[in-house]
Amino acid sequence: MSVCWSFLLQLKLMRSELNVEEVVNDRSLKVFSERCRTHYTPPTVK
Repeated sequence: MSVCWSFLLQLKLMRSELNVEEVVNDRSLKVFSERCRTHYTPPTVK
């Protein structure tokens, strides 16, 4: 039973870390595009 709880705790922590990474990534992309939009043009997709 404790193995199951341990596994669930690890899963919860991993999901939390993933959510934090997602937020950081979104905010970084937003700031980058706001501050550098005049200097950066994204590559065209073929």
